[in-house]
Amino acid sequence: MSNKETPQTPERIARETQLKFRIPLYQRPYSWTRIQVQLLLEDLWHAFEKDTHSNYHIGIMSIADSGDGSGTLDIIDGQQRMTTLMLIGKAAESRAAIWTDFLIHDQLALYGRTSDQAILQNPQDAPKTAMGRAFHCAKVFLAEKPEPKAKEFSEFIFKHAAFFVSQAPIGYSVIDKNQQFVRLNNRGRQLERHEILKVRLASLIKNTVPQSIFLKHWNAMLECLSEQPVTNYVSESEAETLAQLLERIPPVTELAKERLYSAIVSVPEFLLIALARMQPESCMNMKPDFLLETFSQLADPARVMRFGEILHEQTRFLAGYFIFTPKKGKIAYELGLKGWGDKSESQDSAVADVFDALVMTQSFLHVSTPADEWLIPAFNWCEENKPQIEPSAFKDKLEKIDGENQTKKNSLPSIDEMKFGKISHYWFYRLDYELWKSFKNSGNEETDSDIWTSLNKEAEKLVKNFQFRKCGSVEHINPQNPMEGESDPNINLFGNLALISGSRNSSFSNQPMAGKKQMIRDSGYTESLKMVHFLWCNSDTVEAGKTMHSLLDNNFCRNNGKAENQ
Repeated sequence: MSNKETPQTPERIARETQLKFRIPLYQRPYSWTRIQVQLLLEDLWHAFEKDTHSNYHIGIMSIADSGDGSGTLDIIDGQQRMTTLMLIGKAAESRAAIWTDFLIHDQLALYGRTSDQAILQNPQDAPKTAMGRAFHCAKVFLAEKPEPKAKEFSEFIFKHAAFFVSQAPIGYSVIDKNQQFVRLNNRGRQLERHEILKVRLASLIKNTVPQSIFLKHWNAMLECLSEQPVTNYVSESEAETLAQLLERIPPVTELAKERLYSAIVSVPEFLLIALARMQPESCMNMKPDFLLETFSQLADPARVMRFGEILHEQTRFLAGYFIFTPKKGKIAYELGLKGWGDKSESQDSAVADVFDALVMTQSFLHVSTPADEWLIPAFNWCEENKPQIEPSAFKDKLEKIDGENQTKKNSLPSIDEMKFGKISHYWFYRLDYELWKSFKNSGNEETDSDIWTSLNKEAEKLVKNFQFRKCGSVEHINPQNPMEGESDPNINLFGNLALISGSRNSSFSNQPMAGKKQMIRDSGYTESLKMVHFLWCNSDTVEAGKTMHSLLDNNFCRNNGKAENQ
């Protein structure tokens, strides 16, 4: 095979490479369901509507020479996708004659399965088989599309349904390669941009040793960000092809442990943050959708290696000093412990309080602020202060970062401006952060600790267990349309508003305050400290608004050294 770096499409296989594939007898029979075929067709359709000239990457086909001297390639992994593509082609042939070039040359053979081979050739004759159902699904999908769109779409699949072909190195057993590629799921999903980027960057490094180091750093990042577990493969050849590099895409193994926590940043965001730290001008375009375009500037092997070093250090910081979000419906954040070691597990209450405060500060930033706006300066600070990063100083720095970010954007609005529909969600998050600090600092004369003086044991437990969540609904605590009586004339003022999740907003509906209070009791948690304070401590809409605004004014403005509008 030559030029394996170029993605293969039905058009290229039929008219240029003339590759012929075989599904060995030991591979499982075709098993895709109608739903899986439908999903792939829908993905292809969305790609077609978005851009008719770009390839849609179905995935990777792992192959090995059949060994019989014919040049036929055994498909180790990817047989389901290849067979589905053949069946889609069968369905599309009547609308786009160009498919004939791909279908008449026996591009796919089912070794040792004569009956299945016959069905593949004429799937319309076996409607009750898996291949027959897949063929029918594709026929119906195309029939539902208007002309000439159906013809154009059929031609798009022929020209742009692309996959990389990766040939197993000599000495690799079929079992080895099958495990390596089991990660490719049976939907035939589009390759992620960061997977393609990994290949592109690594292919720029021609020397084996630095290339392997770069890939090790990249795989460590995927591990940290709770992607699938990875295996580090060290090349035996300095002149690697793109197809061989694609083998580095991490596999899923049955022994992989279930992850209980996720990182607070996605892989594309993390990569863009590392690039922005390396080249500050890269901050101009921090959009994951433009990941490949943004990284096109890294065309020099030395710069790619430098980026790998930054990525490595940044991964260490994330694992060691930042929170991770919980899975399976839990709400408690987990602080990375690798940076501080045993110190972070200290039984000393003062030390524990410092780490609790750090968790709360980071979780506040996580829900209130775009990742790049606080993680870039936070990682830079960690770099400047390594190896001895002190948790209290780190928390203070994060608060300063938040203040600087907000000072650049907006000042605290006046109380008269903070009405329903006009308040940034940030101020609700920031207020809950100040309320939490006030509660933790009760007894300290320099704080607004008296704000919680009327808190009973029931509400105190809610405050102690409070965790920040990403919320998107502004709730009227006194309902807009009460079940009984007249609505509060001050219903849209700041004092009567709280930020909660959409699901809790729906469950609250038009419940009166007593009903909402009981629902919070029954659930055992609150999404808003502001709402707890209103329901348990101060239910006067006007006075509550003044108290909350004063808390923001006294802390946000004082901490940032800027006078705000009153």
